[in-house]
Amino acid sequence: MEFTPKCKGCIGLAIPANLVDMPVTQPPENVVRRFGIAHAEEFPVRLRLLALTAAALLGASCVTPSVPIPPPEPELMVFEANDEDGLASFSYDPQSGYGFAIVYVFNRDRGEGIITTARDDGSVGPTEPFPALIGEDLIITFETDEQIASRCITLADGRSGPQFECNL
Repeated sequence: MEFTPKCKGCIGLAIPANLVDMPVTQPPENVVRRFGIAHAEEFPVRLRLLALTAAALLGASCVTPSVPIPPPEPELMVFEANDEDGLASFSYDPQSGYGFAIVYVFNRDRGEGIITTARDDGSVGPTEPFPALIGEDLIITFETDEQIASRCITLADGRSGPQFECNL
């Protein structure tokens, strides 16, 4: 018994109704034509090779989870803020794990910020000035190849600290 699709534009390929009844050593004729299997004996060998290749690819894609990077430390952040011109810049002391990370400094109150890249030792800046006033909330984000870590800081001039943390 065969099933043939009954829809407009469907290709009328015959699909065996019961794949269990098909002999393993004899592939269907359309498989022989499509994949160029010259001899019926090759079918189980190619099928096994295909299965082994698929299993190897799936096994290789399993990666051990990495150790999460900590959120940026407020004590390592330094801001130069000037309310007169409404601009601030950001610096971050070296921290392992942040090397070459993409760094986002986003002023949540104004909806704008800057993007820069950390040095190989994880340090940043001083960045180009960005719009910010003392007391506005900034989201500092470090993005590595595998992870993202963020911290909310209320802007103050000079070295930051835990007293300036805000809620994400």
